[in-house]
Amino acid sequence: MSLSPSLLHREADFALATFGDIFMTIWRDKTTMEGVRASRSAVEAFSAGRRREIGMLTIVEPGAPIPARAERTALADYLRAVSDSIKVSALVYEGEGFHAAAVRSLVTGLTLIARQDYPHRVFDSVDKAAVFMAPLLVQRDDSTPLAQEIIDAVAQLRRAVNQPT
Repeated sequence: MSLSPSLLHREADFALATFGDIFMTIWRDKTTMEGVRASRSAVEAFSAGRRREIGMLTIVEPGAPIPARAERTALADYLRAVSDSIKVSALVYEGEGFHAAAVRSLVTGLTLIARQDYPHRVFDSVDKAAVFMAPLLVQRDDSTPLAQEIIDAVAQLRRAVNQPT
């Protein structure tokens, strides 16, 4: 397995990448309809070519605003639509205080609305999300990244995303 994530798409508001059997989204600023559509399309394409379910890791950067109602509805529809392709999902919002708690609560609510059939949890750190995801992604071969590999891949992805274009 490659030790680096593959950056699929990057713009001011979001970035999309893959790492092994994991699809990663980083919401850098506003959650836009364009971003929701791009993420959904990329997840569908990524999972279509796989013989097994994928992991989904979503990171919301501190300070990113709470999505508007239309975007929240589109996110819930997206999560419901790709449910059969997902083995495990985690969302990370590393911010602190009221805003961070509000975002985590919103995501928990979206999860309930979307009625996912896979394990999904919200975390305050990538480390905790990776520890949660790694054992659920383990297969009989060794193409599934371990927790530390996920943590390292996210760090690499963040460096790539933050480089000037």
